[in-house]
Amino acid sequence: MSLKILHIVRTPLTVRAFMKPLLTEHHRRGHQVELAYAPDPQVDDDFGVPVHPYPLQRSLSPWGLIQAIRNLKDIIVKGKYDVVVPHMVLAGMVGRWAYAQAGCPGKLLYVSHGLPCYPHSPPWKRWATRHLEQWFSRYQQGMIVLNQNDYQIAQSFKHDQTYLLNTIGIDIDSITQRAQQVDVATYRDIMGLSHDYPLICYAGRFIEAKGVDQFIRIAHQVLQQGAKAHFVIAGTGPLEGFLQTYIKQHHLAEHIDLLGWTDETIELFAASDVMCFPTRYEGAPIVVQEAMAAGALVLTSDVPGPIDLIDHDETGLIAPAGDIQGFVKQLVEILSQPERQQRIVEQARLKAQEFDVKLWAPRWVDVIEETARG
Repeated sequence: MSLKILHIVRTPLTVRAFMKPLLTEHHRRGHQVELAYAPDPQVDDDFGVPVHPYPLQRSLSPWGLIQAIRNLKDIIVKGKYDVVVPHMVLAGMVGRWAYAQAGCPGKLLYVSHGLPCYPHSPPWKRWATRHLEQWFSRYQQGMIVLNQNDYQIAQSFKHDQTYLLNTIGIDIDSITQRAQQVDVATYRDIMGLSHDYPLICYAGRFIEAKGVDQFIRIAHQVLQQGAKAHFVIAGTGPLEGFLQTYIKQHHLAEHIDLLGWTDETIELFAASDVMCFPTRYEGAPIVVQEAMAAGALVLTSDVPGPIDLIDHDETGLIAPAGDIQGFVKQLVEILSQPERQQRIVEQARLKAQEFDVKLWAPRWVDVIEETARG
């Protein structure tokens, strides 16, 4: 069965980070796949498939949303797709509304990379976003979620078929090869980092939901306790100014480096002792899976997503979300216990084999085909 499929995302960064293996699997099965996203001049968007640009910014501007919905409606009507697949919260909402405005042609499979009604959000936000998601669910025939918490919520909507897929998959072979090629001493020389101190890193968007504001406070308190360590923060986002100001005000420039956006996160993980990720909101974080595969010990929050990927003290460490002291305590302890750290890292590498994209990309396309069959 050859299908015509439209994937809707907000930016090409989502395609590059999550979806390239899906495109490969689509083509292997003979499907015709197209993409819709808002172009980003900073991201290479040559994915080898037809692309339909539409205007969608990270904003709730009514006029901007209306324009995006109108454009998507025209794309869906003209494309005559068998399956429309919107991804993530914002593109998922405008994509489903555009599909409804187009008359619900074909089938729609919504991919939630983390429902916005997450446990650590304010109660009013949980209530509002849950009802909003339930209302939009009437326009979808299927839904993919990435963790148990979201699965339980999605099943209560009762408008569609819900699928739990624990990851979109990571390229284990490539990550392992890249990690093995990293010479830690040379990498630290290039980055201007000390050979004598443990390296703790963060990688992700500089937004509150990802906990980068907490990471820098955790780093500060670890240093205040006299622990010898160096911290590296990789990424970009709205909180970059806050991070720069915090480092300057607390005289931390010798101990904390801001790398900016990098395509070499695997190399960073391979050279790091710990990847500390105090996130508040996730689906099934790829960054956690990649760090496990690359050989960094992962310390992250007890939120849906990470707790589906990690067993505490076996394949990583879990601390209560928002508990800066809890993160500091665990970080200081693990840095002083090299044998325990090595044991967890080895177990995490084995666990990461379960996230191999060669296993998961076919499962995702199976679900898309099942949705098309109804």
